[in-house]
Parts: sequence; C-alpha cells; structure tokens
Amino acid sequence: MIRRPPRSTLSSSSAASDVYKRQVSTQSTGQWNSMAQAETPGPQMAQLDDACLELLSRLSPPPNTSEVAEQLRRSVEQAVNGTGLLVQQATIFGSIGCGLASGSGWDVDVCVQIDHAHPEDLNAARQLPGTSLKKTVERHTLNRAGGGLRKTGWVVDPVLSARVPVLKCESPEGVQVDVVVNHTEGIHNTELLRSLVQTDCRFQQLALLIKHWASRRGIRNPSDGYFSSYCLTLMVIHYLQQRPHALLPVIGADLQEPPNTEATIGELLAGFFELHANPSTKKRVVSLVTDKFVHKKRKGWEWARSRYCVEDPLLPEIDTAATVQHEQAKMIDQEFQRAWDIMGSFLFQQHRQSGEEMESNAGGGQLADSTLDQLLSQYEPQDYCCLLYTSPSPRDS
Repeated sequence: MIRRPPRSTLSSSSAASDVYKRQVSTQSTGQWNSMAQAETPGPQMAQLDDACLELLSRLSPPPNTSEVAEQLRRSVEQAVNGTGLLVQQATIFGSIGCGLASGSGWDVDVCVQIDHAHPEDLNAARQLPGTSLKKTVERHTLNRAGGGLRKTGWVVDPVLSARVPVLKCESPEGVQVDVVVNHTEGIHNTELLRSLVQTDCRFQQLALLIKHWASRRGIRNPSDGYFSSYCLTLMVIHYLQQRPHALLPVIGADLQEPPNTEATIGELLAGFFELHANPSTKKRVVSLVTDKFVHKKRKGWEWARSRYCVEDPLLPEIDTAATVQHEQAKMIDQEFQRAWDIMGSFLFQQHRQSGEEMESNAGGGQLADSTLDQLLSQYEPQDYCCLLYTSPSPRDS
C-alpha cells in the first residue's frame, strides 16, 4: 500500500495543494450523469472496459486464498483455546469473507467469540476502579489470546486503544491476520457485503478498482487520516444505489425497477469519479438506507463540513469516514478531481476520431491502457506541484 505523508507533515504541503487545485480542470465536472443517460462513446468505452477487465484479472487473489484463510482461522481458534478460554466460534470476516479481497496485500480478519471471560482476567479487571469493566476484560482477554498465538510462533502486536481493540498478527507463513474478540459487527457487515456481491458482479468489480486506485494514490490508510477500505466500499454501494436504473437495492428494500444490465465497468468507474469530483457531494451524508444523500444536519454531523460523512448501515450512529482529517480531506478532493479529469479527457476530449477511425486504429486500445495507467499511477508528492497533462507546462507559459 502506498502511504501518503502522515497527519503531522501535511500542513507544509498546503501551498502545493493550492497550486494543484488552481490547475485542475473543472470543465467536465457534473457532466457524467446527464451524458450517461445519452448515448455514450461506444469504441472508447469498449476499450476502457477491456482495460479494466484485464486489470481485474490481475487483482484476483490466488486460487487457494480461501483454503489458506480457513487454515489460519483454525490455527487462531486452537491457539486461543489453549489459553484456557472457551472459544464458541471463530469466524472469518472482512474482505476475504465477502469476496472483495484482491491479490495485492490481502489479509485475514478473524472474530473470536468467547462465552465467558477467564476468571483471572475478570478479577484483574475488577481491581481497576473507574474503568469500564467490559472494555478492561476485553483487553485482558485479547492479551491472553495474543499470548497463546505467540506460543505457536505468531508475531503479535496488540492495538488496545482502537475503537475496536485488535491483535495485529503475522502467522509463521507470513500472512497478516487481525484478531478481535466478541465484536460481531464485522461479521454482520461481511454478510451484508457478501449478499450485495452476489446481487451484481459489477459491484465487486467496481469496489476492487476503487480500492486499488485509492491504495495507489495513497488515500486508503485510516491510520494516516484517510479512508478505510470499508468506507470506500460503502461509497461504491451508494453510488450504485443512486444511479438511474439502480444496480443495487437500498438496504432493507428491493429494487424498484430492473437494474441497468448495459452499464459497463468502464462507465461505472467514470461515473463514480464524476459523482465525487462534484464538491456538493461531501456536503451530505452517504447513507445506504436511502438512494439519496442525507443532510448532515439531520444526523447532527454538520460540524464535519470539510469532509465526507459515510454512515455505517448497521450502526447508523457511526461515521465510517471519521478517520479522515481536515488536510487529508483536501488531498482526497484533489484526487477525485484528478481522476475525473483523466477519465473525462479520455472519453470526451482527447479522442475525437470517428468510430470507424478508432476501430481501424490499434492505438485506441493503447490509449485506454495508458489512461488507466495514469489514473492508477503511484502517488508522488510532486503530483500536487505540477500541471495535469492536459494543461501547458510551466516552461511553456
């Protein structure tokens, strides 16, 4: 995963950000939804679709991913059982569990459900006045589970101060595994996402592309003040819900009309970036229980004026975009604008040849490949102090 500068270093980059912001094009913002309802550029879109599908084939996880994850789940269960804790169930959740894992850097999330805390942990927790007994017991339980994993050769790093305390682990085989205790919300979220993956395969395709793009551009890292994978996935779901002829239903409801079976992955990718390049998008709350945006004031989140708010569909009081910090929100805005500039330039500006010329010109497919390569190029700090390829260079001005 490409990491952007952490929170403490971003303030010094504001000047470069302002330079980039003044230089990005805004002429195509707001056009896609109206153009998507008209006839879209056939040859260009077909080439973009081919490039996206070829990339998705490379993003697929190894064929034995499920088997490896199941072996690790059993190893966690056995190690925790060996500590004197009685494991009721150990369940895989997250991207592996719902079908949204990619071949680059996948990890395994395991929720260990325990009926009763160990008596020693309970007694120790009671000796700490002024603290939440439940949270203290949970931390002692995690530490005990971590001890059991260490005895079997695992590397364990407890992160007990997180909203959901977690053991960040590495198995003897080198696979990253996150272990939580009795936090079943992740299991329910995984079941929801799995059902949506099964509803329409284009959701899976678009979610994988957006998460890959966000990783390459350095904005998928909640510990540094950016989006989490889960938050980005919810944004993709909402986009597919609110499109004309929605592809996914509102949570708890059925589709009101048949989905648009003709919408291609290239069209959906461009439409997602168009939507989020529009500054008005982040003024409202992304909610999966409605096909429209919700005003922040209605949620009591109006204080978060400068960033996205993305409601957790199963825990509506939780804003999954709360990890995004002020300066990072500016970077995210610029990344959405950059992405739509690249896509819009390819679809509507750069290639104005007729369909016959494009189909007879092998360069059309190469242009789609190069456009996707530019969209997914690795983030570099100088990206925000140089012009987009569609504008004249400083030496020409």
